[in-house]
Amino acid sequence: MKQLLCLLSLVVILSSCSKSPEQKAKDLIKEEMKKSMNDFSSYEPVEYGKLDSAITPIDTFGDSISYNSALQTMENAKKEMIEFADTKSIAADYQNKYDKGKKESDSLKIVIDKKIKEYKPVFKGWVMVHKFRGKNKLGALVLNSIIYEFDKEITKIVDVTNLGKE
Repeated sequence: MKQLLCLLSLVVILSSCSKSPEQKAKDLIKEEMKKSMNDFSSYEPVEYGKLDSAITPIDTFGDSISYNSALQTMENAKKEMIEFADTKSIAADYQNKYDKGKKESDSLKIVIDKKIKEYKPVFKGWVMVHKFRGKNKLGALVLNSIIYEFDKEITKIVDVTNLGKE
């Protein structure tokens, strides 16, 4: 019985020594703050967001820009067709621009929908948003928010996105 109690105590002690994933992330953030802040002594953590999984994004950015551009072309051509409805040759030119924009937007919509349908998210690590106060270069105390992305094991920061001052 004593051996079981000693073994159980040892397991509890050893398991309490390991850091939680959230604590690992907070420690990495603090180390990054020490390196990157103008005046670390002014660092005041305000909020740590939830540690969440980071997955690969759907790659539709370029297609979406082209799609929106084609829609804008259609909208502009439509306005011009209405404005120049009494001038058949000009209206026909804008009708052609509209038809071209419609064809392009329809084909891009198919590409985007296919990418969304076939999208398979892949776990690539973890993310946490951190809000803090600290002095800027001029010595003024400012509130900042930063998104930190960590590797899968939460041993290093792999990306930082500054959301700016609030």
